[in-house]
Amino acid sequence: MSQHEDAADLLLAVKWIRNVGSHEDVLRVPDVLEGVEFLDQALSLIYDTNRDDMKKKASEVTARQGRPGTFSIKVPF
Repeated sequence: MSQHEDAADLLLAVKWIRNVGSHEDVLRVPDVLEGVEFLDQALSLIYDTNRDDMKKKASEVTARQGRPGTFSIKVPF
């Protein structure tokens, strides 16, 4: 299952919580907080590229077998 499919499942749960909150009088604070957790996780799955960036950086280090890449600052010696 892709990250976007996982996010879609979480967002669908948020939709159902929202519907109950809009049309019925049975929603509790823990239900709302759970919906916020679902929304937070969905947004992380969609927009957080940190995991992908880390995988890319690890691949680059592996490709150069741990040797340093180009330096971004000049070393004074």
